[in-house]
Amino acid sequence: MAYFDTRDPNYPAVAFITMHDDREKIKPLIYARLVYDDGSSVCTRLEYWGHSGELDLRHGVRELYVHYLMRNTKMIDSSLSPISATLTTDSTCSGGHSKTILIKDTRKQKSNYDFGVCLHQALYNLTDPQLLVDWVELNIALGAKVITVYLQDVSESYYELMLPYIGRGVVEVLDWKMGIPYIKEYTKIWGQTGVISECIFRNINRVKYLGLMDVDEFFVPQKHLTIPEMLLDLEKMAGARNSASFILYNAFMWNDGIPLPEVAHSTKCPGMKWPRYFMNTKRSCFPPYQYKYHKLIVKPLAVNTAWCHYIFEPWQKGYTKEFYVPIKLGLTHHYRFPEKKTKSWKSQTFTMSRYFEVTRKGIMKQMCHANY
Repeated sequence: MAYFDTRDPNYPAVAFITMHDDREKIKPLIYARLVYDDGSSVCTRLEYWGHSGELDLRHGVRELYVHYLMRNTKMIDSSLSPISATLTTDSTCSGGHSKTILIKDTRKQKSNYDFGVCLHQALYNLTDPQLLVDWVELNIALGAKVITVYLQDVSESYYELMLPYIGRGVVEVLDWKMGIPYIKEYTKIWGQTGVISECIFRNINRVKYLGLMDVDEFFVPQKHLTIPEMLLDLEKMAGARNSASFILYNAFMWNDGIPLPEVAHSTKCPGMKWPRYFMNTKRSCFPPYQYKYHKLIVKPLAVNTAWCHYIFEPWQKGYTKEFYVPIKLGLTHHYRFPEKKTKSWKSQTFTMSRYFEVTRKGIMKQMCHANY
């Protein structure tokens, strides 16, 4: 995958999203033959521009294949548009080429949406398609104008349930289908870090803010109704305006048998379950202490690559790394399944009642095939 990136006017670059087996300590020299829209081409060496993730041989989810962002070292004439590339280890680009890689021009992605979201890992090993419908409906209610979903290994029903949203132009579904590596169990969550970079570059010039989260997580304003309203208020704070990313503290949500009050007086069809954000109303009291689970909203004009909890260098000039969102403004609601076992203090919250009726109707329309 490759994107033509002109965010830095002094260094227009083609960014390649790659994975490398980091057991090989010496990284290969890679060259690219770039083909322009006028038919001309150029051979350029690529540099290892940035990366996310690291070699991990010890933990339960091991990682050998690390994501590297690569870009050209030879200057590109920004008046031209590179449209495709092939990669090779031949310094003259005379042979040994990869398959052709199409280059997407980020200058043509202009939509000027305030807020979009990405599933920051391709879906796999899931058997409940309604989870995705629940996630999409709530994110729409929270103000997302474009939602990007990646599929790795789930049934076709996940895609089929997204078709109405695709038709409305609010959801795009990408067939990630990362090939099985030579040692298949050693690619963390099917190239999650590559998914994140792909979604960041896909949204340059398209959205001002981009949320990155799992299918069991949501960014929930505590003071405002929608995320764009929250971000507008947030940008008034010292340090936020120049920040490349916003970190929202994690708040685990549990089901203690007390759902939202609206559940008792509402109906659903046999083919639908109440979503977890209707049923789990017990919230952890001290979100800042759950540092391992915080999630982030990034500015695509500022960020190059990220992990699921923070961004990596380099980010664009003029920005600072991160700004922690005050809990009075917003949190990451985490409806983990199975629920996280913890002895932390909990409090009851019915914050999600604000979104009950609009999401209930949306979910019923998809899961019950009725007009509501």
